[in-house]
Amino acid sequence: MKMTKQQLKKIIKEELSGVLNEMGPDFPGEKFPQGDEEMDQALDVEAPPPAPRNAEEEMNQWFTANPNASADEIRDMWSNISFSYRTGR
Repeated sequence: MKMTKQQLKKIIKEELSGVLNEMGPDFPGEKFPQGDEEMDQALDVEAPPPAPRNAEEEMNQWFTANPNASADEIRDMWSNISFSYRTGR
């Protein structure tokens, strides 16, 4: 029996939801995917990363994408990112 990618995602989503509902209280403070959109994103390895909510998250995403950046590049990028959040973009 062949299964489409969509069918497999649906099965995984259903199973994962059940497990998270059972184990949720065991992980206080952890944020588990809520709703179809978050679950789809959690299961989709090709999905773009979520938009950063603050300067620190944005800098972390930039640094992850640029692990070999020089100290000057890191300082310049942090200056640009933090300034954009201070000014409200």
